[in-house]
Amino acid sequence: PSTSGHEAIMRPSTRQHLINNTPAPRFQTYLDAAQQDPDKAFALYQWNIEVAAAVTSTLAIVEIALRDTIDQQLRKWNTIEGGN
Repeated sequence: PSTSGHEAIMRPSTRQHLINNTPAPRFQTYLDAAQQDPDKAFALYQWNIEVAAAVTSTLAIVEIALRDTIDQQLRKWNTIEGGN
């Protein structure tokens, strides 16, 4: 799967190096999902990275909006309660 509609161009030696250096228990999860096909497993691994990046960037925006809203409400409350 690819969310971008295209596969990243990567030399086979680079791909193999990344596969070899991914902890075996972690990569095994992807191998199991890909019926033990290393290329499909690596594609799933890359897709997982893309999804995690999308979630992380969205979460960062939500966090900022939430903190700002909390700050605004606490300032209002503080003013009502006679604080500085």
